[in-house]
Amino acid sequence: MILPHNNTGAGKRPLCFFVLAILRIFVYTIIYITLIQKVRDGSMAKNDEYDSLCRERDRTQRAYSNSEQKIEDYDYLLGRLRPVKNTVSDLKDRFRDIKKADEKLLDEKREWTGQKYSDFLVKGQDVEGCNSYYHKYVLDHVLDALNDEITRIENLRLEEYGLLGRLGAKLNSLGNAIENFFN
Repeated sequence: MILPHNNTGAGKRPLCFFVLAILRIFVYTIIYITLIQKVRDGSMAKNDEYDSLCRERDRTQRAYSNSEQKIEDYDYLLGRLRPVKNTVSDLKDRFRDIKKADEKLLDEKREWTGQKYSDFLVKGQDVEGCNSYYHKYVLDHVLDALNDEITRIENLRLEEYGLLGRLGAKLNSLGNAIENFFN
């Protein structure tokens, strides 16, 4: 699944990602320089071992690229979910303040008597009950669901970095094997 990306710096990558990218560029540069020298010298022979190493390197490169894409997708999703979580959290805080103001108003009007007080008290208790239900069951559940989803995506993202690191190491080893093949 490819998602649209916002390249405004919202998803900063850790230093290890850039180190792996630079390492990959360095290894490929060495491999290509070595291959060009061997082709010019005429000493490059078609070999099954060489072809096998190149195929494995290409498969690993595709897996590496897929992992990079997944991380970008997760960053995009997290960039969309975190502001929603903050908005719901702010709404919950504001709603708590409104609920306290309603409770204070009910307490202030306790000196009223008669039918006016009875009508006010019934409606005030209805509002108080609705406020409690909305605060406890609606906003809390929405916030819990957002937190669960953010955590799930962050965990998936972290799993990809483990894979990305292993793939980067494998690419480095394959580059070394190809280079050693010509030495």
